[in-house]
Amino acid sequence: MKITLKEKAIVSSFTLISSLTGFYYAKSNKKEVMPYVMIGGFMGALLGEALAETFCPHEITNSLPSKRQTALSGSIGKSKQKSKKQRTK
Repeated sequence: MKITLKEKAIVSSFTLISSLTGFYYAKSNKKEVMPYVMIGGFMGALLGEALAETFCPHEITNSLPSKRQTALSGSIGKSKQKSKKQRTK
């Protein structure tokens, strides 16, 4: 999957913002910081990916092969391998 600079910026921004939010929450409540930063960053990355798909749908769908294409390429590749084996015998 080819990720454009715009998508990377969206995901990175949301990851940073949510990590800092987790850090602030943990510090203000006098709790251990690391788990909140890690969970916040993970949630931000998921949110950023979802928003990147919303804002840049054409860039994501064109770069991913469909299930049918991958299934066909797998069956074509296997049939070519079988025909090469039959020729060598």
